Amino acid sequence: MAKVTRALAAVVLLYALYLSPLPAAPRQAAPVAALSRETRILTLPALRRYAAVISLPEGGQARLCAARLARQGGAGLILEQAGEYRVYCALFDHAADADRACQRVAEQTGYAPQTELLSCPGARVKLSANAAQMEAVTQAVGRLEELPGQMRQLAGALDAGETRRQEAQALTEVWRPQALDALEALEKTLAGEEDAFCRRVTEALAELCDDLTAAAEAAGESGLSSLLRRGGAAAEWAYVRLVNDMNP
Repeated sequence: MAKVTRALAAVVLLYALYLSPLPAAPRQAAPVAALSRETRILTLPALRRYAAVISLPEGGQARLCAARLARQGGAGLILEQAGEYRVYCALFDHAADADRACQRVAEQTGYAPQTELLSCPGARVKLSANAAQMEAVTQAVGRLEELPGQMRQLAGALDAGETRRQEAQALTEVWRPQALDALEALEKTLAGEEDAFCRRVTEALAELCDDLTAAAEAAGESGLSSLLRRGGAAAEWAYVRLVNDMNP
C-alpha cells in the first residue's frame, strides 16, 4: 500500500509540474544605439576651389574635349549646366594656379578655358540618427572632404615626376579600402532609413570608390593622373553642391 501511495504521489507531482507555466524567457535589451535615436548636428566645413573650365554647346564636342584632356592627364569631367556642357580640366587651391592651367590648356588644345570659383560655406545639418548612424555619416563626409584633395596632390606629384606610378597606385590601394569601409558602414547602419542628405552622401562616396578603383587599375601615368583628377573633381563638386543645398 505504501508503494502505491508513493507512486500516486509521484504521478500527482509530475502532473502538477506539467500544468505549471514555463518560466518566461528573459527579455533581451534593445541595442543602446537603437534606443538613443535623436536629433544630432553634423558640421560641414566650408570648401573653396578654383576650376579651369571649358564651356561647350554640344555633348559631342564636350566628350571629344574631355577625351583629349584625359589623354594629357586632365580631369575631363563633364557636367551639364544651364543648357551647356562644362568640361573641368582640373581643380586648384589658388586662382593663380587655375589661371596658369587655363593658359597652358589653351596653348595645347586651342580651347578657351576660364577660371571659375567652386565654393560653399560651412553648414550645420540636423540628422535624426542613433550613435552608430551618426558615426557612419560623419566618417563618410570626412572621406569626401579629405580624399579628393589628396588625389589632386598625387596627380600633381605624378606630373612633376616626384612620384612614380607604382607608388601612386599603392597610395590609391590605401585610400580605396578607407572609402569602401566608410561606404559599407554607411549603408549598413542606415539600412533603408536614410534621408535625402544621407542618400546624396552615399551616392557621392560610391562614385568616389569607383574612381579610386579605376585609378588603382590604370595602366599609364597620364591615365592615372586623369582618373585621380576626375575622381577628386567629381567628389568636390558633389560636396559643394550638397552643402550649398543645405544652406537656405
